[in-house]
Amino acid sequence: MILALFIALVLLAALAIRFAYRRADRRQRPWTTTAMVALLGSFAVYLYGLTQTFAFELEEKCARQGAELDLTLYPRDSYLPLSMKCNANHDLVSSWVNPTALVLLVVAVVVSGGNKWIRRFSTPKSG
Repeated sequence: MILALFIALVLLAALAIRFAYRRADRRQRPWTTTAMVALLGSFAVYLYGLTQTFAFELEEKCARQGAELDLTLYPRDSYLPLSMKCNANHDLVSSWVNPTALVLLVVAVVVSGGNKWIRRFSTPKSG
């Protein structure tokens, strides 16, 4: 299931990058590609973290990771930042997921904003 989702995400990323690359000017193509890859990478990392929160038997999933389920813990889950806690000390979502998704999202926004700024203030070269 996860492999099929990953393959679909890679194909979607390839199509989005190709579309953005073809629409961009020659000077902005590397920046457009960088922004698209960072944005899709952020989405992929968040999606990976989201798959770690799915559990039909939360007690069993926590036990497999060596953590005891605390039924008094509230709230147990959060989607921003992504979290699914077994107890106060153990989270099912890997610790690198939220910072990586945030950094990639910030890179995409900064590069995209810089690309727009370059496009707005650059003068076309004549002749």
